[in-house]
This record gives sequence, structure tokens and C-alpha cells, in this order.
Amino acid sequence: MFSGKNKRSVMGRQRRTLGFTQRMETAVISVLESLIKTDGVKGVLIADEHGLCLGALGKANPNCSGIIREIATHAKSLNDDSNSQQLLTIKIEANNSTILIRNDGNKTLAVFK
Repeated sequence: MFSGKNKRSVMGRQRRTLGFTQRMETAVISVLESLIKTDGVKGVLIADEHGLCLGALGKANPNCSGIIREIATHAKSLNDDSNSQQLLTIKIEANNSTILIRNDGNKTLAVFK
């Protein structure tokens, strides 16, 4: 079991981590809510560098975050200019909807229109 000193140290780290997690979650929710209010947007999704869904609103399915991340990764590998700092935007069009996907290296954003 933990001694008193070690237990406090672990609990302090947990509180700091929890605070960071809450701030990050608040930032993600803020971005999602801002984007979903944009005219014509039906859904938004943010995934981390591993494809884990950090948040989704509207018609965006959180279970698709890994697929969306992979689409962005493969599109980047198709780019001829590997030294380019410009972010790629992938546009997928279907009969009644469009998905815009952008990856900055750490996060992938999908906007469903």
C-alpha cells in the first residue's frame, strides 16, 4: 500500500492530469460546438493521431474516427511534395452529403455537410 507521502504525491498527479484532461475536453467541445453552428454543417468529428475519437456532434459517427484518420494519412502519402507545410483537405462527395477531412499531424477534423 502507499505510504502517506507517496499517496499524496500520486493523488496530486491525478488531480493535475484530471485538470489537463478537463481543459482539453472543454477546448474540443468548444471547437465542435462552434463548427456545428456553421451554416450547412450537419456533423463534426475530431480524432487524435491514433484514430481515437476525441469528440463528435451531429451526424458524425464516433465509430468512424479511425477510418477518417486513415483516409487523411493515406491522402498525405499520395502528395508528391513531402516537404510541403501546407495542410491537405480531402473532400468526399456522395449523393446528398459531403465530408471534408483535414489533418494537422496530431488531430484530424472531419466536417459533414
